[in-house]
Amino acid sequence: MQVYINPAKKTIYSSLPMQVFMIHAIKTPLMEGMRDLSSLKLNNMKKLWRVYEAIRKLPEPTKDKTWHPNTHKIIEFREWFYERYWFLRFTHPIFNFVVIIYDFDAPWRFMIDKIKREASTLDWAWFKVTWNIIYLKRWFLRHCCLNQTRMSFIQVGFNLVIAFSIPLSFWLSKLESKIVSFEWKEENYGVTLIPAYHWWVEIDEEKARCLCGSKIKYLSTIGPIRWRGQCPVCNKTYLINERQRDKYGVTDESKN
Repeated sequence: MQVYINPAKKTIYSSLPMQVFMIHAIKTPLMEGMRDLSSLKLNNMKKLWRVYEAIRKLPEPTKDKTWHPNTHKIIEFREWFYERYWFLRFTHPIFNFVVIIYDFDAPWRFMIDKIKREASTLDWAWFKVTWNIIYLKRWFLRHCCLNQTRMSFIQVGFNLVIAFSIPLSFWLSKLESKIVSFEWKEENYGVTLIPAYHWWVEIDEEKARCLCGSKIKYLSTIGPIRWRGQCPVCNKTYLINERQRDKYGVTDESKN
């Protein structure tokens, strides 16, 4: 497996105005809308439609506007896909948004890479497609510990994919060989994640504790990841991202 280690390059999507637009016009209302999707309220449907319209305003991601080699592979797949399945062009803006997120947002890229790696170990015969996606959902939720809003968003996303996979199993199985053929490059940060069986977790670095109970010592900042730390007692290395208290090896110092 090829390993690609390189800091993200600045693109049009990493500019401050673009990031402000994506956060306030797309990401925040999208997560809120997906969380309340089961309610089927009119206001919620309008919110999701406004998100769709905002996504359509984003510049089309091309190889010239993106930097990651995997992004370029996804763009090639996008062109191949819509040439053959032109009747699904209404999904084109959503596909473009996934491309942009993968290229710019390292945490989401990390998660997508992990899902692709696990998916490549499965047999994608048409009668196994839905069961495979159900397995990937359970596997993902067991290994990835994010805050409640993101986890709810991801669960609803998986549920939608599962629902659509039932009538489209035969068609989706045909795409598997094309996706697996990609020469995918995964980034390697060279660290063990908190805890050992989780590969992504959001915690508070000021209250980070090792599984042995010792306070984690700051070592260095790693690219888009917040920081890297090490336990001075058992010498385990940890990767710390964002903030979430009192979960997954993190304890409140005031209790000690």
